[in-house]
Amino acid sequence: MAEEIGGLVPADHATAVSRGYKKLAGCTTAALNSRDSWSVSPATP
Repeated sequence: MAEEIGGLVPADHATAVSRGYKKLAGCTTAALNSRDSWSVSPATP
């Protein structure tokens, strides 16, 4: 039982890390896109 849990936890952790990186990449892309739009419309804060 303990071995099964030990095998499942790292997989769940890896999935969480993978999702975290994807979310971070999405935020970075959105930030770059927003910065590009800011240069077009400087009125945006």
